[in-house]
Amino acid sequence: MSRKSHSSETKSVVIGRHFLSFVLFLVIAALSLTVFVRADCVDGKKYASIFTNEKYVQSLYGDVKQYAYDMCAQNGIPTDSVDEVITYDAVYNTVNAYAVGNFDNSQDYTKTTYEDRISELNTQLAQKTEDMIGQYKINTADNANKACKKFSNNICDYLKKQVVFEYTNQLQTVSNIGKIALSVIAAVLAVVGAVLFAIIYTMGSKKYRGLRAISFSFIASGILQLILILGVEIIKTMKQLVIYPKYLCEAVLDYVNLCELHVFVSTCASFGVAIVLIALAWKLKRDHK
Repeated sequence: MSRKSHSSETKSVVIGRHFLSFVLFLVIAALSLTVFVRADCVDGKKYASIFTNEKYVQSLYGDVKQYAYDMCAQNGIPTDSVDEVITYDAVYNTVNAYAVGNFDNSQDYTKTTYEDRISELNTQLAQKTEDMIGQYKINTADNANKACKKFSNNICDYLKKQVVFEYTNQLQTVSNIGKIALSVIAAVLAVVGAVLFAIIYTMGSKKYRGLRAISFSFIASGILQLILILGVEIIKTMKQLVIYPKYLCEAVLDYVNLCELHVFVSTCASFGVAIVLIALAWKLKRDHK
């Protein structure tokens, strides 16, 4: 009778340990994804980095420069003033002011700082173009000052159109609410995970079995994250992301690739913790014997 009671108790402990380790797996997976989303998907600094990376700015600069050249050809004037005013640095400073001012909450920029930059470029371009027209003695149908102002307005309006992102307000809302909500969720999950870890480890008389069960939770979490990465890769292969302009689409895809890399690092961390726990469990088992 005593043996049956002992056997029944052992079975209940094993079942309880397996169940709690499964719950711990869900908590670890949820915590990993919550931390990832908090760090990569609702962080204003990461949004700003999309718009300020060199590849994106270089493409936007080339787009604006080509538009300006087309305007020069249309008006029959040289490109001297455009080359002097619409530089890579000028475009970068404008894009940076917009991205940081809207997403990074920096004290150095406000949401309208980029407009001041564009206004400065507009004034410079109009003046340089008027000077150039006078230097080359080019005849204009309208007053030279008026014609140059119209010319610079068209180019700077195009620059503003390319710099401004249509869904900025939505991203700001997601960032402001998401950072708080996900921080709270991550804290709760961390506490729950720590409690489950302690309970599983102390269940039964053989602590190494608890460590082994916990290691399985980390392995399962790592596998789930690998499946997530694989799912994203399959979607990228089967579905084509369409965002205009093309260089914005490429910047978003680069950002997605970076996020995948971070998830992969988290996956490796899960497997690393599992390996350490398995090694500790093996040592405890040897000591137990």
